[in-house]
Amino acid sequence: LRLQTISNSLFPRDRKPSSAQMLRSSWNGQRSDVVSGALVLIIPSLWLLLLSTLVSSLPLASAAAAKSLDECLNVEVPGYKGGDRQCFGTDELGMVCGWDGEPEEAYCELSTGGLKVCARRRGGGRCKP
Repeated sequence: LRLQTISNSLFPRDRKPSSAQMLRSSWNGQRSDVVSGALVLIIPSLWLLLLSTLVSSLPLASAAAAKSLDECLNVEVPGYKGGDRQCFGTDELGMVCGWDGEPEEAYCELSTGGLKVCARRRGGGRCKP
């Protein structure tokens, strides 16, 4: 019983908070309001920036995709096992040189430098002359 009396005198249950405690409590509330208010303003701005960046790059991507389907790609892999995926001077133009029967199938074509290379159209099939 004596212990309870001492603890009640040190920490009374009905004691009102001090003005410093009330000020500290109200400051914490204001600070969280400021932080949440700033986040409400910052996050939509970041989304708008991201969205505008994505939208501005769309015409470039679609224009690049449209012109590149006929682009002839050199897909030669020198040193690949069995001489596949590369063309040699004795190979005929148009013969399959790699990825036989697959959508990536490639053919011996003449490069701009006049050498035979294993190549295919970006859209698939033989390169257009």
